[in-house]
Amino acid sequence: MTSQDVTLHHAEWGSWKERLGTIPILFSAPHNAEQVRDGLPKAAEPGSLDLAIELARLFDASAIGTIPPLHSDPNWDADHPYVIRAKELLPHGFALDLHMMRDRGFPACIGTGTHPELVEGIWQSLESNLENMGLETSVGWPFGAGPQTVTSNLQSAGIKALQLELTPTCFDVKSEAYKKVREALEKFTRAVINDSLL
Repeated sequence: MTSQDVTLHHAEWGSWKERLGTIPILFSAPHNAEQVRDGLPKAAEPGSLDLAIELARLFDASAIGTIPPLHSDPNWDADHPYVIRAKELLPHGFALDLHMMRDRGFPACIGTGTHPELVEGIWQSLESNLENMGLETSVGWPFGAGPQTVTSNLQSAGIKALQLELTPTCFDVKSEAYKKVREALEKFTRAVINDSLL
């Protein structure tokens, strides 16, 4: 992830990497680095930024994700600068916010946010592409993308956004689950573009 198309940034709240693409799609990884939520550390979600940038490069889309050190939580803190920057990278279009969850018996969970009407038809496409790869997918539970999340904050700005939670194995590039996720997200993104879901 040292290519010239990815830039490194630092601010008081933490550090991040970003990529500016040419199509109105953004892949986000706000928890790639260990966060601080309500004064307490919260585990990093390694691999989420790598996947975001890989997908962004494939489609010449934009990407953003945290790297150490991170002194806050973009998916929890109100009016977080991360969200502001994400809106600058993607004034309109579609955003997929990637997260890691513990294994609950299924590998994927889609959060439709507080404005699910914005993503009607899109979340169904994501679900079907994941399921078609044999990845059992829950919608809205246990993570629905509540009002404080990056997803819902982007939706409040009129951006079509979804949250996707995946188990740790899905971010392991050596695993079969990663290959399935990678293919499912590639097919899903192509569908978003080709079916004019933006």
